[in-house]
Amino acid sequence: RVGRNPNQPGSSFKIPPRATVKFKAGKVMRQKVSKLSPTLKQAQSLKRAVL
Repeated sequence: RVGRNPNQPGSSFKIPPRATVKFKAGKVMRQKVSKLSPTLKQAQSLKRAVL
């Protein structure tokens, strides 16, 4: 990734891969998504059928 210094907008620098944001879903979110899974799977299959 390429980043820019807000104090020196003309200069850019590389951001190393280890500095990326990581996200891990919590238990409550995983449960809510699992309840939506049949609906999401149907929507994805319809989308593929249209394409």
